[in-house]
Amino acid sequence: MKHKSKLLLLLAVVLLASVICFAACKTGDDVLDGKYIVKFKFNGGSLTMSTSSVDDSSSYGYAYEEKGVLILDPVEYYSKEGTTDAIRRSGYDFTGWYKDEACTQKWDFAKDRLEQDELILYAGWEKQIKYTFTVYYLDGGKPVAVNSYTPSQEQISLGAKISKNNRERTAKRAGYTALGYYSDITCTVEWDDNFVHPANEQTLDVPIYVTYIEGEWSLVRNYDDLYTAYRGNKNIYLLNDVDCEADTLYINSYSGIWEGNNYTVKNFVVENYSSGTISMFGTLRDKAVLQNIKFADVTYRIKETASVRIQIAVMAQNCGAAKIHNVQIEGVAETLNKDVQLNNLVGDNIVIIYNQQENAEITDFTCSLTTKSTEE
Repeated sequence: MKHKSKLLLLLAVVLLASVICFAACKTGDDVLDGKYIVKFKFNGGSLTMSTSSVDDSSSYGYAYEEKGVLILDPVEYYSKEGTTDAIRRSGYDFTGWYKDEACTQKWDFAKDRLEQDELILYAGWEKQIKYTFTVYYLDGGKPVAVNSYTPSQEQISLGAKISKNNRERTAKRAGYTALGYYSDITCTVEWDDNFVHPANEQTLDVPIYVTYIEGEWSLVRNYDDLYTAYRGNKNIYLLNDVDCEADTLYINSYSGIWEGNNYTVKNFVVENYSSGTISMFGTLRDKAVLQNIKFADVTYRIKETASVRIQIAVMAQNCGAAKIHNVQIEGVAETLNKDVQLNNLVGDNIVIIYNQQENAEITDFTCSLTTKSTEE
């Protein structure tokens, strides 16, 4: 124990013990006679020692046998290495020990020496200021907090931003999907990911206003988003037109909801993945919904090179109790063999679903395809 041979525990632990000790000192107890005293004032905090704790309801300090010595820092002694966890005050950070009650003159335990008969050191505290980004949604025009993100002090010192990932995690709300992020309560100014928290007393919290849609959705802005969503059988919510850049689109089985929001998915190829069949979907399962979407510049590419019967359906080979509403298809049916019959893809003979259950609903569906042969 550092300097233990030079120290006597002045007062300890609980209030009752300290009262007895003071009483003994005042009535001639010679325990402290001829000693040089250091007392610590905790200023609303408390010190946790090995088996007990002490605060300003009792007095705590050390008695030294001589002057001119370096004194023990009880916070360093009782704290884990590299921390000040032995001393605490709710809502404050410990800043050190000070020579004056106003905490303007800091005591340096490595240099300052005991020169007084009695020295009082005061605990310094700095109020913990938590800077946050808080996500809100509007309920009847009034903001309702969802969650907050708190940057670290190191991030604050470097200029704290909230990353896209942290923003999206903070905006998680059960049963809803975040649709848009805004810096103003009217939700007209989109959130800027380069915004730096001001981190001053006037701006402790920065609000982020979020618009939500009910349900769990995959928001689709491009073909990669679309591919990931339909491969995962997710609910799809189009945010804009999507150009598939002549890539293939085939969905073997789908049971989610595809909300097109009257946008267009265009420029893709549908190929027959199994001999004799071709369709955009293999199976639309019960409760699947496709609505408010246009498929444009679609190429149905039939790869058979012999005269064969092709089982053709522009939407799906099989359909359970699914719903197709307000869907348009425009494009071309392309064959490698001029003898392949395309009657099911053109004119009034278009087959939407090859095998359809009676409780499937198809309303406001239109399809317009031209035909061409690429046979040389």
